[in-house]
Amino acid sequence: MPMLDWIGDIDLPTIASGISYGISAIVSAYWLALSRRPHRKNSSSLSELPPVSVLIPAHDAESALRKLLAMLAEETYPAPWEVIVALDRCTDGSEGVVEEFIGRLPLRWIRISETPAGWT
Repeated sequence: MPMLDWIGDIDLPTIASGISYGISAIVSAYWLALSRRPHRKNSSSLSELPPVSVLIPAHDAESALRKLLAMLAEETYPAPWEVIVALDRCTDGSEGVVEEFIGRLPLRWIRISETPAGWT
């Protein structure tokens, strides 16, 4: 059959890639389905929530940092939580953005001004 002549051109890596892609698609669909299920909130489990620290490394990320901190300012996590921003040799207005949110968030920040030799 001339229409199926291309089948002979398929090699083992192509077959393995196809199988791998298929398995990845099935696993992704499974996890997506699980994430869309409604979650029941048990009132007793809410009191047992762990404290959370949100760590934000930033290097010249003024606008992204502003958006992220604004979203975190709207967070309503019931347990204790904190935001720690590490400003890595920033030369833009990132430090000013962090200072804008100091009263609005449980926020701490550190300034990294130099790194060990060989780091970029």
